[in-house]
Amino acid sequence: MNVNTAINMREMAIQELHDLPDTAMLEILDFMRFLKHQNKSLTAEERFDRLWLTAQRIASVQNITDEDIQAEVTSVRRGE
Repeated sequence: MNVNTAINMREMAIQELHDLPDTAMLEILDFMRFLKHQNKSLTAEERFDRLWLTAQRIASVQNITDEDIQAEVTSVRRGE
């Protein structure tokens, strides 16, 4: 996940939080703490697998093909 995508996702999450009633905040905080704890207990391989699946979902949603990725990698390697 690139920095822009992460920032956009954070902004989207924050906007969703603003739209929720105050009564939902305790549940949201509890869920966030659960996610943090769950991620700490994962092995490096499990975290990689989870991130890989996330990257694939983002690519699918944004219609990024394997060819697009290869072109980007090639461009970066050339210093473009």
